[in-house]
Amino acid sequence: MKKILLNCQQCGDCGIEYPGFLCPESSCPKHIRNGACGGSGQGRCEVYPDRFCVWYLAYQRFALTGNTENMAKVCAPPRMWELNKTSSWINFHLGKDHHTKLCSIAGACNTGLCSHKNKPDEIKGSQGRISTTPSSRS
Repeated sequence: MKKILLNCQQCGDCGIEYPGFLCPESSCPKHIRNGACGGSGQGRCEVYPDRFCVWYLAYQRFALTGNTENMAKVCAPPRMWELNKTSSWINFHLGKDHHTKLCSIAGACNTGLCSHKNKPDEIKGSQGRISTTPSSRS
């Protein structure tokens, strides 16, 4: 079902809840889980400029409900690559993925140790802010 609805790539450590239920694995060629990369600009993906950045789309989705501040409040832990090509649902229920309290990375990420905590309500990259409205491309 996840494959059909979300283009699930079976990463084994699902993180769709962070970018507004958009899959960062299938939508981002760099698999970025905590905001846009430094190469994105004007809402577009650096690798595939014909696509919108998944984080731009996530911002738009959160903005529709007035919840853009939620993007800065939550830090997604790095993907657990050892779970690649396994079922994230099974891993979740067996306590193998980043959602479990046994995962030290997830534990640090959900405390004040995470550098993404309390950031401004903006998505930033090394090229500056991602525009919340796409401009025309030449």
